[in-house]
Amino acid sequence: MIRRFSLRTRFLIAVIGMLASVGLVLLVYIHTSLQHGLSEQMRKRGAAIAHSFARMAAEPSLTEDIIALQLLAFDVRNGEEDVQYVYIADNKGRIRVHTFRDGFPNALSGLNPLGSGDKQRIRLIKADNRLVYDIAVPVLKGEMGTAHIGLFADSITESVSKIIWRATWLLFGLFVVACFGTVLLAQTLIQPIQELVEGVEAVGQGDLTQRIKVDTGDEIGLLANAFNRMAENLEATTVSRNEVEQLNQQLEALVAERTKQLSLANIELSKEITERRSAEEEVRRLNEGLEMRIRERTLQLELSNKELEAFSYSVSHDLSAPLRHVEGFSSILLEDHAQQLDQEALHLLERIRVGVERMKELIAALLRLSRVGRADISKQNIDLSIMATQILQQFQEDSRERNVTAKIEDGVTAVGDKALLSIVLQNLLENAWKYTAPRENATIEFGKTDINGKLAYFVRDNGIGFDMAYADRLFGVFRRLVREKDFAGTGIGLATVQRIIARHGGTVWGEAEPDNGATFYFTL
Repeated sequence: MIRRFSLRTRFLIAVIGMLASVGLVLLVYIHTSLQHGLSEQMRKRGAAIAHSFARMAAEPSLTEDIIALQLLAFDVRNGEEDVQYVYIADNKGRIRVHTFRDGFPNALSGLNPLGSGDKQRIRLIKADNRLVYDIAVPVLKGEMGTAHIGLFADSITESVSKIIWRATWLLFGLFVVACFGTVLLAQTLIQPIQELVEGVEAVGQGDLTQRIKVDTGDEIGLLANAFNRMAENLEATTVSRNEVEQLNQQLEALVAERTKQLSLANIELSKEITERRSAEEEVRRLNEGLEMRIRERTLQLELSNKELEAFSYSVSHDLSAPLRHVEGFSSILLEDHAQQLDQEALHLLERIRVGVERMKELIAALLRLSRVGRADISKQNIDLSIMATQILQQFQEDSRERNVTAKIEDGVTAVGDKALLSIVLQNLLENAWKYTAPRENATIEFGKTDINGKLAYFVRDNGIGFDMAYADRLFGVFRRLVREKDFAGTGIGLATVQRIIARHGGTVWGEAEPDNGATFYFTL
């Protein structure tokens, strides 16, 4: 069907069709890339806002400062244009604070629950007839509930629509300019050929007076001049029809060659359109700018965590000095003034010294916990079996009256920081030794096992155990499952263990039954 059109028409149809196809493909590509990129950026930004809010809400949650929590929630809600709501729910699903003016909508409750161990969960929901990304993160590892942030998702569609609308107008303008250029190019290239063909047709019909007025200076111009000379010769002499037909064949070959040149020019024109994809590059630069802002906010959060660790370290050091004064003065009272004090005063003074010793243990534990977060990790091959054996031998020498059976698996090795892993085994084995004290025939085991295809290490005992309903409190600072008067301890040991294992990229957990022993597993 297209062959019925002239060469100029076919050239214009081919070029304009290719331009339209390229423009449409570019619009589809830009729309898809923008939709995916902006959605992912919004999810990351929302997660960063939610984690920041959860960390800031930790202290007011611990102190039950509802007013501070409410003010913090409104600060987050009013600080970001696309934040629709903020609320915190406790572990039983009860709403502690929210930013809804007309009361908390019950339809939101339980729509995006956070599973055990989840660091965050993002779900697309519908609230107030608008699509919203609901981002849930735990507060204090889930102990103080879950923080929820709602981000408008339809703002992405609006942004994409605006950019696509601008890109459409830009491409349309480029398309119009390219079409205009194509028409001029076709006029310039094909007009001489048409005049040449018309001249050939006139001569072929017997009009030997026909002359071709083509002065392009290229092959077609040369051919036109040659044709004119031939026509003059034909007019002056009798030229056979066979010679004219041969000349026509040469002309057709030249036309085919020029058509090929036009196709090459068409390819060059397509390349120029491709080079004008600057609009897409601008969008990419905008995306990189957003990613840079997210990285800067993440760096700020990391600096805040380091400052918090430094604060803990400083507080521990600052408490040591006045504690030494209390210990020194109480010792002076006992040594130099004991005869002047009655029995009740001596008893109270002894309680002060016991409290000082307890406080010194807590400060030392806090310092260890702070150093664990700041110490450099130097990994090497470690024989954990030898390390566990040495620790239990020391316990046995310090408590020769106890009858404890130690079962240490031979050849248990790991790759990690020797000093930090020694603290891990020291704490776990010390707990096992302490909580098997009521047993006449205590047993403590150490070894390795395979859990879901991954190597795990364990410390097992037949001590008093614990109720798994309180397992989520095991690794919290100052969180104890037994009374201090029954079993001494700082309440920081397992928190230190978890911090060290986390810095090695592993996990630690415990399994137990009341009065039936406990097993602690960890991976690296």
